[in-house]
Amino acid sequence: MYFTMDALMAAVLLIGTVLLVSQLTTHRTGTEHISFVAEDLLNALQSVPVKDLQSSFVQSEIASGSIVDPNRSVMEQAGEYWATGQPGKAQTLLSEFINNQSVESYGVLVSLTSDTGNGVQAGDGLLYNRTRQNTLTSIASHRMISGVKQLGPNESIRGTTSVGQLRKATGQRTCSYLTIGGFAGQGNISAFLDLPSDITGQTLADLSLMIDADDPYQLLINGQTCQWITQVNTSALGEWHNITSCAPLILGDQVNLSIRFMDTLDTAYIAGGQLRACYRSQTVPNASTTIVRRWLPSVQGIANIYDGIGVPGTLLSLSAHLHFSTNYTSYLTLGNEPVYTGRENLSEQTIILDDTNFSTLNYTALSNTTIPFRFAAYNTTYSIINGTSADVVLITDTSGSMDWRIGYDNTVSGKNIKNLSACTDAFLGNDTSARLDVAACLDANFTRFIMNYSGNRLWLVDYATSSNYYYSSNLSLLTPNNLLGQIEQRYINGSGNGNTCTCCAINKAYEVLADHSTTERSVLLMSDGEPNLCCGRTQVCHPVYWWWCWYECADGNSTTGYSASCPGGGSACYKDAAVNATRRLRQDLNATIHAVGLGPLEDNAYANATLTQIAQAGNGTVFISHNGSELSVHYAAIASQILSGITQSAQVAVVSNGTLMPTHLFGDSYLEAVIDPGISAQQANELALTLETQFSGCDASIAIPPGVRVQDASVLSFSGIHWTDLLIVNDQIAYNLSAYGNNYQVMGDPSLISIPAAFLGTGSNTIALRFGDSPTNSTSCGQNSTLRYTLLISTATPRSDVLPRAEGCTWTVAYEDGSQGTVLVPAEYNGTNTCLYTPASITYDHNDAYQAIMADVLDQFDFDDDGEVLVNFAAYDIVISTNSISNIPYLWGPSLFTIEVGR
Repeated sequence: MYFTMDALMAAVLLIGTVLLVSQLTTHRTGTEHISFVAEDLLNALQSVPVKDLQSSFVQSEIASGSIVDPNRSVMEQAGEYWATGQPGKAQTLLSEFINNQSVESYGVLVSLTSDTGNGVQAGDGLLYNRTRQNTLTSIASHRMISGVKQLGPNESIRGTTSVGQLRKATGQRTCSYLTIGGFAGQGNISAFLDLPSDITGQTLADLSLMIDADDPYQLLINGQTCQWITQVNTSALGEWHNITSCAPLILGDQVNLSIRFMDTLDTAYIAGGQLRACYRSQTVPNASTTIVRRWLPSVQGIANIYDGIGVPGTLLSLSAHLHFSTNYTSYLTLGNEPVYTGRENLSEQTIILDDTNFSTLNYTALSNTTIPFRFAAYNTTYSIINGTSADVVLITDTSGSMDWRIGYDNTVSGKNIKNLSACTDAFLGNDTSARLDVAACLDANFTRFIMNYSGNRLWLVDYATSSNYYYSSNLSLLTPNNLLGQIEQRYINGSGNGNTCTCCAINKAYEVLADHSTTERSVLLMSDGEPNLCCGRTQVCHPVYWWWCWYECADGNSTTGYSASCPGGGSACYKDAAVNATRRLRQDLNATIHAVGLGPLEDNAYANATLTQIAQAGNGTVFISHNGSELSVHYAAIASQILSGITQSAQVAVVSNGTLMPTHLFGDSYLEAVIDPGISAQQANELALTLETQFSGCDASIAIPPGVRVQDASVLSFSGIHWTDLLIVNDQIAYNLSAYGNNYQVMGDPSLISIPAAFLGTGSNTIALRFGDSPTNSTSCGQNSTLRYTLLISTATPRSDVLPRAEGCTWTVAYEDGSQGTVLVPAEYNGTNTCLYTPASITYDHNDAYQAIMADVLDQFDFDDDGEVLVNFAAYDIVISTNSISNIPYLWGPSLFTIEVGR
């Protein structure tokens, strides 16, 4: 802007001079030779620097400082003498110059006049006059000179211009955060926080911890005991504790936070937490805007993690690094999709996952949100069903199509195995394997998982044209070995045959659970295609074709059978029969029903609809795949869910019996997302300010001023034993757990939820949070939620006008938080000038370059023009950096320098 104004003023001066010359150009009779002399003399006055004159007068003026810039031309210096009221010095300077130019035989007259702006010339303007007698001819030449005029009161020939910019102070106050997910446990828990290498206990200004833990715990920093902490208000869902007294324990560039519980594993968990370390460092953290890494805590005991990873942009790639040792099955789910299942392995394991492992996920749907994830490795000698046991019905399709190849939709028979020992990963992953043999392998693994705890019971139900189950009046015969023997006998040694009566199998499960179960009830139904039979009139499991469909086709719960029409023909009848049978099982017995599609059903809309509606009616999950390995992961995830016994109000594993063999999840495990944030990175002229707003309850609001950019934002939420299931920002959904399914039991629970920067805009912004145990079962929100957001504010300000002074001032500045502070500008100022920027008064010297530029900077950060600056400079370690340039000529003029030569 400064140089643009220079160009504009130069144009104005040029035009003005042309007009002035047109008025004042004088032609008297003379010769061409006199004209050349006048022009040459004028050129010399304009081009020769003052310092080149061999004159004692000039050297004295330079030494005394009267000549500020010795590089200026003789013409410019003479003009400055004239403008500052020193015509005698102008005459002396011109005399010493002209008298040395070999023009003794000529008369020379030099004058200077300035235009007042209305065409009137000001001042007598005579600077030098050497006349010659008998002058017959004279020629006048003119030249424009800027930056001088006949000055008025309080005007100066030179001034000062300043520029100011807000920036973070060297060694500024910065905060780093360690966030632990919505649930972490159970056992001894550790996590780390990276800090700049120059941090010591002396440079740590604040160390605070918020942990939601019901039991007292020992807090250790870098292996040294910090203190014992007891949460005072257990209903508060998290309390902040000041642990700055532990600062001397921080010596290096990493803080290892450890939490030790003294009671049983049942209560050795954290329902979310955060460590905040604030310090002054010479090192500015360089956080990536394209890579998001979510570290998992170290857990020794029961690895039971509910968390999430924020994706504040377009998701480009996902990866995971899992490092653990366990003798039990482990699994990882993202959303409600199982992406990894590990079998029992005594050795320490490192599992690397990449995009190929996440091929079932929709990256578009996972963009601009937070992805919930869950990792668990459970000891099979304990149950987690709130101290009770689980009763499970495992349903397997044995219709004729189950002999076909799992990866193809044709009647070609698949590859068989001879026994369960042949259930290898290679067989499960082979798309030519027979569907029924793959189902046998899946059932065997599922049965081992469930029946490793003696309190659980499992019944086998298979179905084709009708349904059958493995039953004994002596329930003690429902042993793992007997069940595995039945699976091998029925499915591996048997073959597929008959139609598909899905409702028959579901009604058989109802019969089993109603007769024998009083505890937690679960059903896992597997099918390789569409149902094509309904259930009969007088016997609940008697199959008939669609034109004889009965009560299952209509709304109602009759078990004796009655005639009912079947809208939509046969296909609707078969599906409705299965769905209504599921609904009865759910409503009467509170059973959870999961549905699995085995085979190439992805493009079969009817089969998809049937299985999906069964899962919805049964409050369970649905999964469809023609890959046995993927199905194995999902079966294990469902088994883990049943074992975990997570009710819809608790995420805690309860150890019931047996000898615990601890698992160990190592703290170098992580999930990583590569994203396109969709916003440009922080620019050199932008100041980043991270602000926080704490709120109680479910709602909050913030005001974002105009002219700033939002770089990132997040909500820290402590939901306790519930789930944070919804976050809405300005009527836009930033996070919705129910988008992944209705069954929260298998899904993660992030405590740090990302908000896309584009969701926040200028003006008032509303935030609505919700806790719940299901989409229809909401709970009250916590009392210690935090909204954290980073604003990018442009600090570029134009340079001030050229002003007479640049002294500075002691400013009193009012801030939006109601406080006031003192700011020195420039930083070294120690004078007596005082200035105000408050709602009551904005007072400063408009002719002081330092004061003028500070007023501009404060006005730039006073976004609502109420006399209060957005943030407290001292609290955020913000300083104003100023730079001034002195001895800048004013753009006075135009003035006309005239030399008249006669002879």
